[in-house]
Amino acid sequence: KSATERCLPDRWEFDWPGSIFRGYDVVTNEGFFALCKTAGFPMGHYIRILSPSETVPSLARIRTALSSNALPGRIQVEAGPDEQWTQISVVHESGEVVADIERNSGSEGDLVAEEIEEFREEIEDCEPASAVAWLSDYLPNVKTIYAFQLLDGTEADQGWEILGAVKNSIHEQVGGIIQADHEGFTEEHG
Repeated sequence: KSATERCLPDRWEFDWPGSIFRGYDVVTNEGFFALCKTAGFPMGHYIRILSPSETVPSLARIRTALSSNALPGRIQVEAGPDEQWTQISVVHESGEVVADIERNSGSEGDLVAEEIEEFREEIEDCEPASAVAWLSDYLPNVKTIYAFQLLDGTEADQGWEILGAVKNSIHEQVGGIIQADHEGFTEEHG
């Protein structure tokens, strides 16, 4: 099946929070990047949270998610003040960057609208039709996109767990659906 054939809510290929992709366990760190490399996917893979909320996730809550799980990661603000951040980096204690996260809201020009239109075009030939209809109805409600660029730090000790804790914290705060490059979409409960 092509990536677009796997894009529908009742056919998602990944499973949060226990793993990034079914069969690639976060705890055992079974090679997601090896999967990307062997499948010919580019490094710097993206996962997105498509949220109907304009709420800015609290960095304090994200940091608490890391510390309460005793994970060796930290959040570094790259753009904007803490309360209105637009870009953060998730950094492993070794200094390796696990992920860069951009927060793009509908009030920031047409970027969100352009991405939503691209997603709508990508799914229009997918099946089943009921899932296409559900996703087509959901996408116009998206107000903010959190784009996680996965980087080499995911392969550091507990890198995937760090990523999962940050992703889960943001998702819990803003809701929405999750989209992963070359994999597809989840439904609202991830």
